[in-house]
Amino acid sequence: MDADAQGEQAAQLLRAAGARFALLHGSRVSGTARPDSDLDVAAWWPADAPPAFDVLLPAGVDLVVLNTAPLELAGRIEQGQGGQASASVLEAIARVLHLDDGERAHLHRLAGSTPPSSVSDRPERLRPGLRALVHALGVPAAVLGRTTDVLTWNGPAHAVFAGHLPVAAPDVDATRPNWARLLFLDPRYRDLFADWPGTVRDIVGRLRVTAAEHPRDGGLAALVRDLREASPVFGRLWAAHPVQEVSRGAVRLCHPELGELELYDEVLRSPADADQLVVTFHAAPGSRSEMALRRLAAATAASPARA
Repeated sequence: MDADAQGEQAAQLLRAAGARFALLHGSRVSGTARPDSDLDVAAWWPADAPPAFDVLLPAGVDLVVLNTAPLELAGRIEQGQGGQASASVLEAIARVLHLDDGERAHLHRLAGSTPPSSVSDRPERLRPGLRALVHALGVPAAVLGRTTDVLTWNGPAHAVFAGHLPVAAPDVDATRPNWARLLFLDPRYRDLFADWPGTVRDIVGRLRVTAAEHPRDGGLAALVRDLREASPVFGRLWAAHPVQEVSRGAVRLCHPELGELELYDEVLRSPADADQLVVTFHAAPGSRSEMALRRLAAATAASPARA
């Protein structure tokens, strides 16, 4: 029996025994095994862990119970020093143990592996708590999804970046704005951003990062196809293959009502969904731009709140 099949059989038996998490380690998965080497498995139980010898595994499988293992051994296994399992073995364990996305990703991290993309083409959803946080901020803030869909924006962000659109547009799938489409296809943004070429290059770089992380994402493929057909600038930038993992920092705007603004952005990943980016904008203390944002925050706070 090969390592993959033996690992999946062991995972089925561990699940039946109540294990919540399992990890392969040792020589059979690191490529250093001899023909007679055992398959080394480490497992964790959420409640009382049974002794290893009480779990009936196939012949040739050695079990380490992480709950009761010596700290040095458990640490070496969990830090990936005990050998690296193949991604296919890890995926088999994740399926049999019915791990959710977070547990599945943690399993791969412990094994020093990168989990295959599990992106769905269904519309992304935003946690209510994250939405509430963004709307409680007094500075412009928004949440961008995996393909730069605007999942929510607060009043100041709407007023600064998209006052010509309905404030509730992100709340409905059919009207949800896409930041990349706005930047390339709405001529207002060429006037809004003082460095529009640099801004659109950054967004293409962000999409390139997403494409590398999720190569089978149908939504991203459709977005890139549409933009390549509609925008020669996007086509040239996409072909240049820029990569932009972090924000540029300073953002200079020529706002039709607020005048010239110099803002600084901070980009944070959502703790519940690493593909969702929380983007905030602030101004230097005491600057004219900060005064403008303060007036804007007061004006939007006085407007009727949306549901």
